Amino acid sequence: MEKIKRLFLYAGANPEEFAQGQQEMHDYNYGRLSVFLALAIVFLGIASCSALISDVLSPNLGAYLIAFGVFCFLLPIELYFGKRSQVGLQICIFLFVFTLYSLGIYIGTVTCPGSQATSFIAFLLTLPMLFIVPPIENVCSIVIWDLIFVLFVLWYKELDVIPIDLLNSVMYGCISIIASTYVMHMMMQNFITRARLRYVAENDQTTGLRNRNAFEREQNDIPGRCRRTLSCVYMDINGLHELNNAMGHQAGDIMLREVADELKKQFGDELTYRMGGDEYVAFAPDLSEDRLHEKVRTFSLAIEQKDYHAALGWATCETASLRMENLLRVAESRMYEAKSAYYRNKNSAPRGR
Repeated sequence: MEKIKRLFLYAGANPEEFAQGQQEMHDYNYGRLSVFLALAIVFLGIASCSALISDVLSPNLGAYLIAFGVFCFLLPIELYFGKRSQVGLQICIFLFVFTLYSLGIYIGTVTCPGSQATSFIAFLLTLPMLFIVPPIENVCSIVIWDLIFVLFVLWYKELDVIPIDLLNSVMYGCISIIASTYVMHMMMQNFITRARLRYVAENDQTTGLRNRNAFEREQNDIPGRCRRTLSCVYMDINGLHELNNAMGHQAGDIMLREVADELKKQFGDELTYRMGGDEYVAFAPDLSEDRLHEKVRTFSLAIEQKDYHAALGWATCETASLRMENLLRVAESRMYEAKSAYYRNKNSAPRGR
C-alpha cells in the first residue's frame, strides 16, 4: 500500500527526494512548455489558414483562432512568470492543457457529430506525458476530462457514433493513466539519479559543504540574492599540514569539520563553500560592515577556543558595481596577507605559499 501511495503521490520517490527535485522539475517543465507553446502557435496558425480555404476544416476556424489567441497571449506570460514562480508555471501549464483538451472536445463532438472523435483521444494519450507532475494529478485530470468528453458525446454525437466514442474514451483513458504513470515514474528515477550524482559532484564529503564545482556553477546567481551589497569572506586554516603530519589525517578531518561547522553557524550553509584543501569562502548578502566584523570575530574566537586558527580576508561591494571575480580576488589577497602576518608572528614560513 505504501508503494502505491508513493507511486501516485511522488512518482515512486520518497517525499524528501521528490522535494529535492522540485527545482529541476520546474526547470524541465518550463523549458518544455516554452517549446510546446511555440509549436502550438505555429500549427494552429497553419490550421487557421487551412480552414479559410478548406470546407472540411472551416467549421473549426473559430476554435483554431481562439486557441491560437490564447497561446499567443500565454507564451510571453509563461516566459516572464514561469521561470520566476512555481505557481505561475503551474497556472500556465493548466491553461495550456485546458485549451488543448477543450479544443479536442469541441472539434470531436460539436463540429463533427457524425464521425469518431480522434483529436480528443490524441490529446488524452499525449498531454498527460508532456510535463513532470505527480501521477495522481494526471489521473484526476484524465478522469475529469474524460467525463466532460462523455457528456459532450451524449449531448452532440449521433446515436450510431456514441458507443464507439464512449468505448474509446474509457479504453484510451485507462491506457493514458497507465502510460503516464509509468513515464512519470521513469522520469522521476532519472531525476533522482542525476540529483545523487550532482550531490556527490558538488558536495564535500568531509565537511558537508558545497565544493568548488558547486561554486563555479552558482557564482553567477549569487549577486541576484542581494539588493544592496555582497560581502565575501575568504578563509584558510593555518596548521592543517602540520596537524596531519603530527596526529594523522583523521585529526585534520576533524579540524576541517569543526571549522566548517563554526563557519556555517555564522554565515549559513547556503552560500558557504569549501574551495579545496583548507580554504573556504562564504558570501553574506546585504550585511552591514559592523555586523560582518562581528561575525568574523565570533567565528575566530570560536575556533581559537578549540585551539585552531584561520587566516581570514573579506571584502564588500555594492551591487551596482559588483563583479564576482574582483570581489573574490580582493578577499583572497587579504586572506594571504593575514596568513603571511600570522606566520611572521610565529617566526615560521608559510607552507607552500
